Parts: sequence; structure tokens; C-alpha cells
Amino acid sequence: MNDSQKTEERVETGRPRLTADDQAAIARIREDIKARATALHPLAVECLYDDECKTLMSKGHHGTAEFMAACEEWNGGPMSGWGKVRHVWLRNTPDSSGDYEFRVWPAEPHTRGSYPATTMLDDPAYDNDGVILGLQNLREEG
Repeated sequence: MNDSQKTEERVETGRPRLTADDQAAIARIREDIKARATALHPLAVECLYDDECKTLMSKGHHGTAEFMAACEEWNGGPMSGWGKVRHVWLRNTPDSSGDYEFRVWPAEPHTRGSYPATTMLDDPAYDNDGVILGLQNLREEG
């Protein structure tokens, strides 16, 4: 196919067709991005808590089984009574009350200061999406 035919193809379809080599290159780039994200945020379980609940979290979106295994190691046994694993976006802000070093808030993906996180709460009632959305709505109103 010559350059003229390629141009005609782009005009007809709106974008060039991807060859098998192009698709393979895109797949390699996607895998590279995943690898860099994992390197940027290695699995490290932290416990965040307040008077009402505890949250286990790690920066980065990690696999459910991998995260559960790390949480069980942190807990010293099975995670009974805990909610399900979630992939969320969070951001930290300094705590003006002085009670904590910082506060963690829900965030929109890829916004300033946000980071991907894998979390699990100690209360299965939080597994209801309406409750999670309600918490986010309170943050936006207050």
C-alpha cells in the first residue's frame, strides 16, 4: 500500500487500521505502564483508623488475592468481619485538628494530589455502593 492509499484509508475510516505489529506494540506499552505503576506503588499494607472504623490500604491498584494475602499476614489470620477489597482513588490532606498526621479523602482519578489505592474496611456495611457514594457526597457538600 503506498502513501496515497494510506491517506485515502484514513479519510474513509477516520483513522488508520492497526496492523498486528501495531496491536502488539500497544499491548507491550500497556504492560509497561502496569509494571511502572506497580513499581511506583509496591504493595505495603497500612492501617488507617478513626473512632468509627479501620481501613487497610495500600497505594496502587493491586490484585484482590495479593492484597488479601498481605492483609491476612498483617492481621495474623483470616480477615473475617471485614468488607470487600475495593480499588479507589484517594488524596491526603494535613489534619488541622492535630489529632492525626493527615486525613485521607476520596478523590477523582488523576486529579492533583490523587493516587490509586486498594482498600478494605472493617465493616461489611460499607460494601453497599450507596454508603460509599453517600460518604463522597458528604465530602463534596461539607
